[in-house]
Amino acid sequence: MGANKFLLVKGIAGLGNRIMFLLSALLYARLSGRRTLVDWCDGQYAGYGCNAFPLLFESTSVDSLADLPEHGSVEPPLWQGRLQHSAREMWRTDVHSRTWSPEEGWRTYTFDLSRLDQPEDILVGWSFYQQVDPIRPLLTGPYAVWRRRSSMWILRQIMQQDLLPHSEVADRAQHIRQASFQPKMIGVHLRYTDRKSNPKAFHRRLSSLLETDAQSGVFLATDSLEVEREFRSRYPNVVTAAKWLPDANVPMHRQDDCPDPLEMARSAVLDMCLLGACQQLIVDTRSSFSCVASLMSAADERDIYDLNPARLVPPRLRHALWLAGVRASYKWKKWNGPQ
Repeated sequence: MGANKFLLVKGIAGLGNRIMFLLSALLYARLSGRRTLVDWCDGQYAGYGCNAFPLLFESTSVDSLADLPEHGSVEPPLWQGRLQHSAREMWRTDVHSRTWSPEEGWRTYTFDLSRLDQPEDILVGWSFYQQVDPIRPLLTGPYAVWRRRSSMWILRQIMQQDLLPHSEVADRAQHIRQASFQPKMIGVHLRYTDRKSNPKAFHRRLSSLLETDAQSGVFLATDSLEVEREFRSRYPNVVTAAKWLPDANVPMHRQDDCPDPLEMARSAVLDMCLLGACQQLIVDTRSSFSCVASLMSAADERDIYDLNPARLVPPRLRHALWLAGVRASYKWKKWNGPQ
């Protein structure tokens, strides 16, 4: 494709959401030969205008945002002349976006991931979720063997090859492992502030694993002081990484009173690293944070226990539900989209 073709990845929502789409974008960049630039300057995790990405991660596959050209053709054209805007600014300021569903909204501001033959100099994109499926038909040549692999398997390859935690965070993770980890650790990520996960299911699974090996330590990553206190009262050998936690049940990245958003983000990456270092993992992949922790994990897939209720639904029924959602989205667009 050439050294002067770029893929600009914007950030929105929480850290897990950003990482999942970034991994999809890195896959697309591999196939298209474009240079990847990451713009997390939206003020979510660092001061507005300060790019939080290189403060949290290291990647030989991501170039400096300073390399973004000032001129050139852009896709989608809505970004032309507005490349310095954040995804949230675009979402809020464009009148027509408010008439679209969130699914259709992000598509409005994101290039077509199903095509490699796009001549524009700069492709721009963001999403709340990973986007492997649109890219899957493009997996040919040396990547043809990936086509039948699961999306999580594909993203795990990208994560472990192209995206590393910042060396400062990695050093902190190594120190905690040496000082506090048992020879065998069970990692638990329990997201609680938006009440997605069921704590009882986590306790049942953890108790079952500890019955098999009572000497195992437990590493807990959570966004709730209430959950942390309960785990410490119920189990021995519970390890946590010190971090700021809110009292209110509001997702951490939406807290206005966080004393240091960048340190909060670094603590989140630290939790991901430590979860990935555990021999067994208990997660609920309705949380994108849990998805990323699973991707970072070196544990055997049989030792990653996903408590997402959707995984209990038979595949054919899952497909039927997905198809119903696509049809509903089409009807929403037809009746509510721009005229």
